[in-house]
Amino acid sequence: MVEPAIRRDADDRIVLTANDRESEIYYTTNGSVPQVGKNRYTKPFVFNKRGEIKAIAYDKNFKKQSEVATQKFDLPMRRFRLLGTDSRNLFDGDPHTADWFTTGSATIDMGEKHTLTGITYLPEQNRWTSGYIHRYEVWAGETEASQKKVAEGEFSNIKNSPTLREVRFAPVKARFITLKAIQIVDDVKRFNIGEFSVISK
Repeated sequence: MVEPAIRRDADDRIVLTANDRESEIYYTTNGSVPQVGKNRYTKPFVFNKRGEIKAIAYDKNFKKQSEVATQKFDLPMRRFRLLGTDSRNLFDGDPHTADWFTTGSATIDMGEKHTLTGITYLPEQNRWTSGYIHRYEVWAGETEASQKKVAEGEFSNIKNSPTLREVRFAPVKARFITLKAIQIVDDVKRFNIGEFSVISK
């Protein structure tokens, strides 16, 4: 049995998907281990807070269940906006949908101030994708104009391993946060972001 996939979409709804459509899914939202017969998943549900979702898939014909899938979520992102576009691809929980940038940076308005200690960046996960960020800077501030650099570095080996990357920095209160692509793999002219999220204190 394959563990179910867990994602939170741009409207802060939890979407659970089993590898086998005939499988039943059971889940919890309080960190406890899911149990067959209790809290069966039937449709997406709103989870607009920090927390942890756990889920199992169950085949009632063979009476077998998967291992427990676990996904932690930070700030809800329904109010997050990518400046300059109405696209919600960065926040939809689907790394196969991405936004592409030619300006060298992507700025997110979180809608209100939060104390942040990091970000996560996941490149688009489709085949033959290019535009991976190699060297980066992260800027943050209470207004778009007052942003200051809070982190810089490189995503090592990201071309061969385009996995989720985490950037940590000293706590900063901010409403706006910007990810700058200082260098893009293979020096192409644009970069992509499949999924973006923040780490809050």
